[in-house]
Order: sequence, then C-alpha cells, then structure tokens
Amino acid sequence: MERTKMDTVKILGIAGSPRHGNTEIAVQEALAAAKTLGDVATKFVSLAGKKIDSCIGCYRCYADASPQKWCVSLDDDMQEIFDYMLLADGIILGSPVYYGQVAGKCKDLMDRLGPFDHFACSPYRGAMSHKVLGGIACSHTTHGGLEHTINNIHLWGLVCDMIIVGPGTGLPTSCLFGAASSQWPGNRDDEIKSRPNGEALITCRNLGLTVAETTKIIRAGLKAYDHEESWRNWLKKYEPNWMRRQEKNWME
Repeated sequence: MERTKMDTVKILGIAGSPRHGNTEIAVQEALAAAKTLGDVATKFVSLAGKKIDSCIGCYRCYADASPQKWCVSLDDDMQEIFDYMLLADGIILGSPVYYGQVAGKCKDLMDRLGPFDHFACSPYRGAMSHKVLGGIACSHTTHGGLEHTINNIHLWGLVCDMIIVGPGTGLPTSCLFGAASSQWPGNRDDEIKSRPNGEALITCRNLGLTVAETTKIIRAGLKAYDHEESWRNWLKKYEPNWMRRQEKNWME
C-alpha cells in the first residue's frame, strides 16, 4: 500500500518560567525529539523576560479579536504568542512548580486564551480544538507538586478542548502523566543537564515524540475526513497576507 506523504505539522514549545533554566531545557529537549520524526516544524517561546499581563476579564476579545490585535485591552508580549498558538497543531507547555502549582507567569498565559474560547463570538472561537497538548513540570523536590502542576496544564487543555497526551509507553519514565523533573539536591538553573540520560530528560523526549505522533494522526484524520476548521478557512479568505507571513515564520 502506497504511503501518502504527510503534511508538515507545527509543534509549539512554551517554557512558562520567569527565569532561564531547567524548564527551558526540558521543553527544548521535547521539541528536539519531536523534530526527529520528520515533517515537523517547531517553535520555542520562553516567557522569561517577557511581559505577560493578567487577564482583566473584560471579554472584549470575545467580539473584537483579530490578527492585528488579539487582546484589545492589554499591550504586552502576548500578540506573537497568540499567533504561534493559533497555527500550532500541537503544544508542549512547561512550568516550574511554584507552591504546588504552575508559575504565575505561566498561569497568566493560560488565562489569556479568550480570543479562541468556545464562548467567543469571533470567527476564531474554538480555535484550540484538535490541538494536541503535553505538559512538563520542573520542581526542586520529587514530591513537591510535579504531578499537580502537570494536572494544572492538562485541565487548562481540557477546558480549551485540546487533546491531552502523556509521555507514552517509553521507559524509564519520571512521570506517567507528562514530563517531570526534580532538581534536588543541586537546584542549579541547568541541573537537569547534569543527567542527560536520566529519567527526566528521557521522559521529556518521549513526551515530544508522543505529541508529534498524535498530532500527525489527528491532522491526517482531519484531512481524510475533509474537515478544515472554520477559523482557518476564515483566515485564508479574509487574512491571506497574515496567513502567508505566519506560515513563513513557522518554516524559518
């Protein structure tokens, strides 16, 4: 049976830490593994040094969001991240564990998905559906909230109607629900790199592979079903120049 060539899928990795360190390394490791499957384009975004404001609940994005200004009430660094999230087929979101849950900056990003919410009135409503999500958590201690933080990420994905995956069946694994890393006792910003073949990085790689594999399956299924999301058709028809620029950005 002749194999049909698959379209390139887009995987976005986001490190939701306010500092440069282990979370960035873990997410980039997952992206690198995803890329080994072939026909995978990746982008990496670190929230370190970026201004990510908290949602103020004005709901203006429900009606007024557009590629020119996704959030019409706040002026920060979310615009480019919105662009990447919209066109991504799969997302790997990582966060350090802060008091047993995702870091504040990561939570602010998660709370800003109003433009793509199912309850929005814009053409971009429900734009997160069919996207695949994998979660990564980094903590000082093995039992310091790693699984709860990954659960925070998974619950966010479920609210957005995303497809949640874990690291698959590859062994060894540091967490059955996602990728998790404990830096104790070193606690350095690059502590995770000191164990390149340890469970943490292996699990990150397995998660990246699972996100990419599942994304390929979902996109192939949608194509076979002859289904194209309404928001994507809208952009092709009414924002063709924006679409071309964004597609080019993904291929760079």
